[in-house]
Amino acid sequence: MTTAKTPVWRPDGFAPPPAQVMERGSGRIDLGADLIGKPAFIYPPSHSFGSHNAGNGPVTVRQSFAISPWTSNRTWNLAVVETAGNPNLRATVSPSTLYVDSPKSFTLQVQVNTNVSPGEYEGFVRLTSGAITLRVPYWIKIVNVPIPPGTILLVDDDRNSEDGTGSSSADCSARYISALNTLGYRFTYWNTRENDTSTQADNGTPTQADMERASAVVWFTCRDLHTSLNFMSPIEGTEATELQNYLEVGGRLFITGQDIAYGSAPSFIAGLGARFCHDPLFDIDTIPTPSIRGTGNALVEPIAGEVQFDIACGGDGAGCALYVDEIEPLGNDAVPILFALPPNDALCQGIVGVKNSSEPTLEAPQEYLGRSAYLSFGFEDINNDPDLNGREELMKNILDWLQDDVSVVVRCAVDGRTVDCIATLTSSAGPAPARFRWDLGDGTTLSTGPSASIVHRYGSPGTFTIRVEATDSWGHKALDDARVTVR
Repeated sequence: MTTAKTPVWRPDGFAPPPAQVMERGSGRIDLGADLIGKPAFIYPPSHSFGSHNAGNGPVTVRQSFAISPWTSNRTWNLAVVETAGNPNLRATVSPSTLYVDSPKSFTLQVQVNTNVSPGEYEGFVRLTSGAITLRVPYWIKIVNVPIPPGTILLVDDDRNSEDGTGSSSADCSARYISALNTLGYRFTYWNTRENDTSTQADNGTPTQADMERASAVVWFTCRDLHTSLNFMSPIEGTEATELQNYLEVGGRLFITGQDIAYGSAPSFIAGLGARFCHDPLFDIDTIPTPSIRGTGNALVEPIAGEVQFDIACGGDGAGCALYVDEIEPLGNDAVPILFALPPNDALCQGIVGVKNSSEPTLEAPQEYLGRSAYLSFGFEDINNDPDLNGREELMKNILDWLQDDVSVVVRCAVDGRTVDCIATLTSSAGPAPARFRWDLGDGTTLSTGPSASIVHRYGSPGTFTIRVEATDSWGHKALDDARVTVR
């Protein structure tokens, strides 16, 4: 960086344009330069602020740099040069002058308001001292996607062509948009457009903060396959990190697509509660109709109990389901919800759908805040066959399960040594209470049943803590307690 030469041109065409900072870094390396004799080195030598969404409000980011060893009695003058800027983006550096007795550091700040155009912006901090000039390049990407709080965030992450399938005959996003519109959900469409040739905005990966504004995230990869040709998992790098962080703080994620559990970061896969078993589960020429079933018991598994779906060729889905993965639950909280129907090549019970949610119990607190529903095939491949279950029904059940917020409050009345308690359960998705478990604090056997009230007589006076565990019809749990004193 201290000896880099500019400008640098891109190697395309007879009269190529100048290279941008992400293409050239600080510039061309001068191999004959005297690095040892240079008056200062800066760390980090460049900085990427990454991608930020100005659609939800102004953005301010900062990065500090250290300058050393700072030989001789030099004074450095600092300024920001914006090589690709915007009137609504302001980059500043402080301090503007570094003296020999100054702290050996400076800070670059970039402020963006909501009127900035989406795009990539760059420049460099220029440090001058006499005839010496040093440059520290920076880069930032700005997207502008307003996400109203409480809405669904629909993330199109196919890495393929404009229609999301590599084929002009189908459009993966259309099935998701149609299902959400039919169900009346308010949603924001976010297109990552990785390696995509379309003209739509390349928004990159939504951040944890972006996803936290939504009530739930629906993320699809379509037919983005991990193959011997691309050596890539559909979810990796920044995507895996942001999704993992989102789940760890209580995110609600519906993710669907092929090869997601194959090759992704282990920590992210653990959050989904499923691991790859094998593929293909079906021979594409012999996918049965119906193709997929639920658990067969809606009381035990309400997302996909007594249901059957068709993902065979020839329906109104996005097309034939290629290379459907067989997966298996990972961890104590993961529960299978969908299974392949024969004929198939199952090795691990034919599981193609898993939900994962850690629920608090009387015996143990909640260990993991996130909820996820993962399908190892493309939701878009489900055909809306009038004789079977369809896309809208599955989408609604998954989103109701994800967004269900449950709480319980227990109140007790004391009459001598007799206590009369009632628990009031509230669920945002509106399901009726399903079960209550009571710990009366005196060592008696836990009481379990559908009743929201309990009457108990204590054998001796004292102060006791009564605890209740309430489970709603979606299977989500909540705890509360009350202290009572009996005489």
